[in-house]
Amino acid sequence: MIDLGRIIEDTGIRLCLDCGKCTVVCPVAKYDDDFNPRRIVQNALRHDGGEAEDNTIWSCLSCNLCMERCNYNVKYTDFIRALRYKALQEGAQLEYNHGGIMQTIMHINSSRDIRGNKYSWLPTDVKIDKKSETIFFVGCAPYFDTIFSDLETHLVNGVTGALRLLNHVQTPFKLLGNEHCCGRDLLLIGDLPGFLNLAKANASEISKGEIRRIITSCPECYYTLKVDYPKYIENWDVEVIHITEVLAPFIGERLKMCGLDKKVTYHDPCTLGRYSRIFEQPRSILSAVDGLK
Repeated sequence: MIDLGRIIEDTGIRLCLDCGKCTVVCPVAKYDDDFNPRRIVQNALRHDGGEAEDNTIWSCLSCNLCMERCNYNVKYTDFIRALRYKALQEGAQLEYNHGGIMQTIMHINSSRDIRGNKYSWLPTDVKIDKKSETIFFVGCAPYFDTIFSDLETHLVNGVTGALRLLNHVQTPFKLLGNEHCCGRDLLLIGDLPGFLNLAKANASEISKGEIRRIITSCPECYYTLKVDYPKYIENWDVEVIHITEVLAPFIGERLKMCGLDKKVTYHDPCTLGRYSRIFEQPRSILSAVDGLK
C-alpha cells in the first residue's frame, strides 16, 4: 500500500504557504467551486495516515500551471497522482470519459500476444529505413481517428506530415514492429499496474531492434518515454527527441518552407511546454513560413 506520509514528504506538500496562487490560476477551479488545490492539500495533511476520501482529486487536469506558479516548488501534480494511486489501491471506482473505451484499448494493447494493424494508413511515399537505429513512435493517433471518426479528427494526417518532413530533411527512421500505447493516460489516473504493462511491452519490443533513439510528434509520448520510463523501466537507455527538436536545426538549410497566407495561433501543449520546456522550436518552425502571421 502507498504511504500517505511518504507522499507528503516526497512532494514537499508541507511547504505549502496557503497563498492561493495555485487555486487562482487553476483552470478547473475557475469553473468548479468544489475543486480547490489548497483544500485538497489541507484535507490530506489533516488526515495523514487516515482513510478520508476526497473525490475532487480526479478533476485535476495535470496541466502543471500550479507548479509553475508555486514559490516553494511544491510538486502538486505528483501529489495528486500519488493520491490517485492510493485511492485505487483502496478500492476507489472510476468513471471514465467516453465509456472508458480508450482505457480499455490500452489494457488490451498491453498484451504482447496481440499484434494490431496499426500502420495500415501509412502512405506508400513515406520511406522507412529498416536498418535505422531510430524509430518514430506513432502513439494513439490511429485509435483516436477510428474511435472519434464522427468528429473528423484526422490526427493521422499530422503523423503522416511528420514522417514526410523527416524524409525531407533526410533523417532515417523505422517504425516499431509491435508498438504499444505509451501508457501516460493510465499513469495520470493512477493505474500504475496498467501503465507498467504497457511500458514493459514497449521496452521489450525496443530491446529486440537495437534502437538507440526515439522520435515522436506526440507531447504525451515524448514526456512519458523520456521522463517516466526511466523511473520505472530498468536499464532504459534510449534517447527521446521531439519532432520539433529534429526539424528546427534544418530551417533554411534542408527545410525550406513554402508560403502560406494565413493567421494562426500556436497552442503550447502543457506537456511539451510546462513539463518539457520546449517553447522555441515550434515557434521557430512557424516563423520560417513566409506569409504566416
